[in-house]
Formats: sequence, C-alpha cells, structure tokens
Amino acid sequence: MGTLKLYLDDPYLIEFESNVMEYNGKILVLERTAFYPEGGGQPCDTGKILGNREYNVIKVFKEGDIVYHELDSEFFGEKNVRGVIDWEKRYLHMRHHTAIHILSGILFKDYGARITGSQIYTDKARMDINYELGKDKLPEIEAKANDIVKKGLDVVWYYIDRKDFKEDMVRIREDLLPGDEKLRIVEIKGFDLQADGGTHVKNTAEVGTIKISKYENKGKMNKRIYINLL
Repeated sequence: MGTLKLYLDDPYLIEFESNVMEYNGKILVLERTAFYPEGGGQPCDTGKILGNREYNVIKVFKEGDIVYHELDSEFFGEKNVRGVIDWEKRYLHMRHHTAIHILSGILFKDYGARITGSQIYTDKARMDINYELGKDKLPEIEAKANDIVKKGLDVVWYYIDRKDFKEDMVRIREDLLPGDEKLRIVEIKGFDLQADGGTHVKNTAEVGTIKISKYENKGKMNKRIYINLL
C-alpha cells in the first residue's frame, strides 16, 4: 500500500500524526505524510519529525507510490510520530508554483506556447517554453499575469479519470504526464486548468506581484523566463 499523501488535498496542513511503516537508518516511511517529495520542478519540503527524539527532515523523495523521508540522524524506532512542515519554505513554493500556472496559462492561451521545463526555488522560479517569444512581449505578459493576481481568483484541485482528460488541460509536453488512471487537475477559476501534482495557494491574490526578472534565449523555439515575487 502506498503512502497517503496529505499534501495533495490540503497544502496548508502544517502538522500531522502518522504511524511508522518502516525505517532503515536515516530513511523513514510513514503511513501518511504532509511532506511534499521533490518532483515536477518543485523542491521537497523540509521540517521535523517528532517522537521520543527530534529529527530534522532534510530530504523527501518518492519512488513508485511510497514517500521516503531522509532524516539528519538515525531513526530511533518509534511507532508513532508527529511531522511538522517548514511552513515558510512550503508557502513560498506554493506561491511560485501558482505564479507559474498563471504565466503558463497566458502563454498557452495567447501564444500557443507549452512548457518544456520549470524549476521552483524559495526566492525565484524559472520556466522554459517552446515558442519564438520576443523580449518585447515580456511587459505585456507580466501585466496580464498581475491582472490575474489582482482579480483574486480561487484556485481548486480535484481528480478526473484519464479518459476524460482533454488536450487543453496540459501546458507541458504530453509525454511528461504521469501514466496514472486518475489525473489531478489544478484549476484557477474562470481562467485556467492544468494537470498537476504540486502544492498551490487557494487564491491568486496570495501570489503577490509577479516580476519577470530575466529572459534567456536558448534557441529559436526555446526561451527561458525567470520570475520573482514581490
């Protein structure tokens, strides 16, 4: 049985309790977790595991349907533990991830561009697009993105059967989608919806002002955009 992934349904969950399923040295598997594992361009969460001792969670990764937590010291063998997420870091990831969705929605709707890669950090994010985008378009794109932020649109997430998936629900190359029978959809109400497995804010107003800080020309059909949130 796989790990119950609490972060998929409630990205605002900071603390949780769980039974320990297995451990090996510094690697811990829980029955359920709110720690996001690295993937999809979003870094993993860090934080603490509290039992008879306190452990720092320094890395979280997923293999198959199991989420693994790497600790800073060997696990003592407790049966039940409490997890605490580094909320400041998580929230920055959430804001940047939703900002990328806003930009990718604009790029797809207005220019037909798809995302070929992205990476989120705590202080910035970048996205690669397969489009011959001129630098002169950036102020227009930035203004449109901040208009979506100011509208304060609700952001929701839910699951659909793969057979109900439509081509316009993807902003990345379709070969990058997971092969799951059910796909998680993140929707910005009245604006955009995308297949996605990351954590997001509940309203675009939480993103803050989006600033396109850097533009790189990686080739005729390969452009890279960096953003900061103010």
